Amino acid sequence: MTMNPELGLIVSDVCQLEDHFKSAPVREVEGEYGRAGLKIVGRWAVICRSGFDGDYILPHQYNTGAYLAAFQVLGLTEVVGVHSSGSLRPSLGPGTLVIPDDWISFSPPRHTLISGQRRHLTPAFSRRVRHRLADAAWQAGIRFENGGIYWQSPGPRLETKAEIKVMSNFADLAGMGLADEASLAQELGLEYGAVCSVDNYANGLGAPGLSDEMIRAQSAKSVAVISRLLECYASLPREG
Repeated sequence: MTMNPELGLIVSDVCQLEDHFKSAPVREVEGEYGRAGLKIVGRWAVICRSGFDGDYILPHQYNTGAYLAAFQVLGLTEVVGVHSSGSLRPSLGPGTLVIPDDWISFSPPRHTLISGQRRHLTPAFSRRVRHRLADAAWQAGIRFENGGIYWQSPGPRLETKAEIKVMSNFADLAGMGLADEASLAQELGLEYGAVCSVDNYANGLGAPGLSDEMIRAQSAKSVAVISRLLECYASLPREG
């Protein structure tokens, strides 16, 4: 097992990881914004937003600054976020992978690392990471949507049916963590891109009785395809 990873990876839940990731030991890394537990497997330093062990961390409790700063401590500059998301479009069914190209978040940011300085960033994903994710998906033979808008809600509850009707006019995906993560990565100067696993139709669009158990079960079904994508991503030639 290498102790010199090259890439950062953040996932929503341990169910999105294959067994060799789950079995790796947790290493605590102390950064400028707190402590984060991560696992090092091959080229990846892996953080689970909801935690690896013990109590489940809900989306509004994510210490995103600590997660991203831990990668900086390890000298990493390139980060991929894997997000469980709900579809806002009938044509975008569960099991689909989306590489989003923009996001919406009208909720007050849960975190910002900018203070006492004039610094107004123009939000954007890293074009380099987005292109590499798309290249990896093509090489792995994975069907995916290249582009899409993610709407972040504050959580931890799911959105109401009325909220989904509004959101579906402007976005393709709904979730609770991507906007904060992408924004903070940019503040820290990290190159960040995301892949979204569509794990359910948003409230009111699919079958009645949407539950967290259903979402988690679908997320677990996507492990193999996400693993192939990440394996191919890690094998792409590094620049410089």
